[in-house]
Amino acid sequence: MLAPFPAKEKENLLVYASRLDDQKNPMMLLKAIKLVIEKENKLVKGWKFLMCGNGPLRSKVTDYINENDLNQIIQYESEINDMSIYFNKSKCFISTQNYENFTSLAMNEALASGNAIISRNVGQTYLYVKDGLNGYLLEKDNVPSLARTIIKYLRNERFHNNLQEASYELSVNKHNFSNFINELELFWSKVLEFEN
Repeated sequence: MLAPFPAKEKENLLVYASRLDDQKNPMMLLKAIKLVIEKENKLVKGWKFLMCGNGPLRSKVTDYINENDLNQIIQYESEINDMSIYFNKSKCFISTQNYENFTSLAMNEALASGNAIISRNVGQTYLYVKDGLNGYLLEKDNVPSLARTIIKYLRNERFHNNLQEASYELSVNKHNFSNFINELELFWSKVLEFEN
């Protein structure tokens, strides 16, 4: 049995952790951050975005950060072996991938570490993100909607603890090992029934 939500000291840190390729769509986040700064510069004071990852879009990502003077708000890390260090102190995890977040290892680890989640509403992401309960799903699948969602999250600081605790509870009570085994057994039972 896991302990109740850990009372860790969280920092004003939003994390993106993914391979830097077209499918993971890191440029969507960078463009959204730029929009957030243009619209609500005061709102991001005291906050930091951490982008973690490597891949074919690395140069494009770092060039965009430099060309748009985003170095003050975005910290980029290419080689991280243990994301738990960051997930344990961050408040929010952001996903911009194109197709599916279920079962994203990074998102699952972010949930278990008590991070609110901001994500595109793709595939079965709704299984990890209960809109308004433990994070926010984008209303529209575009950069302005992502920017609006980040602004919504930042403006509602009084709800951050509730979102974080709900993520942790979801990971403990829903996305756990025994439920995984039950789902796997059910899946294979249905496959075997279908073949007969």
